[in-house]
Amino acid sequence: MQVDKDQYGNTIGTKTQEVTIQYRGKSTTATVMTYSITGSAWEYEVIDDNNIRIVGFRGSAATSHPSTIYIPETIGDYNVLEIKANAFKNNQKLKKVFLPSTVKEIGSEAFYNDVNLSRISSLENIEVIGENAFKNTNLEDVEFGASLTSIGISAFENTKITSVYIPKNVNSIGTGAFAGCNNIETIEVDNENNIYDSRNNSNAIIETSSNTVIKGNYNTTLTNDIEVIGEKAFYNDN
Repeated sequence: MQVDKDQYGNTIGTKTQEVTIQYRGKSTTATVMTYSITGSAWEYEVIDDNNIRIVGFRGSAATSHPSTIYIPETIGDYNVLEIKANAFKNNQKLKKVFLPSTVKEIGSEAFYNDVNLSRISSLENIEVIGENAFKNTNLEDVEFGASLTSIGISAFENTKITSVYIPKNVNSIGTGAFAGCNNIETIEVDNENNIYDSRNNSNAIIETSSNTVIKGNYNTTLTNDIEVIGEKAFYNDN
């Protein structure tokens, strides 16, 4: 194991170990290079007596971290509940980020313009994804869990995701949430969602009450009951 100290006296190191990863609803064991930071190298804010939000890296960790990072479940006696707005914005080094099950919210522009970020895992327990959270990243695959309720404006704009599945509890999707995602082939809304639908296998996200297309692509079928094409519904799509 390679170990260094930053100017705050925090231990920063990498080592090879086996870890269990939850991905696409399945568990898998892999041997990976993991990154450990102890002490105060994670900048964070206290939310309440039990929870904190990650603000970003502190000290030398901001430049010395590897391309794959694992956000901790806990720091001290606190649970990591949120990733703050702008936490990892414009980070050109990040390629893969693994989130713990404790994280429920990803703030606005948390990973904005991280142009090399191709994987975020896991989003299964996320409830809120803020505006521009992953805009202009290289994400290829995202899988939302049943806890998700809100996807912010342009949250995944200009990414390389290939499919979108909207779970049943999502009640808010911001304008252009999936705009410019030219690689999307399949779009589907859970049949139990009361706000949005993908009626008649339309390959689209449709706001049920207003018959408005929120997101479509080259393969979308528009039924006769569609009344409005929403802003950026087909923005920059091939």
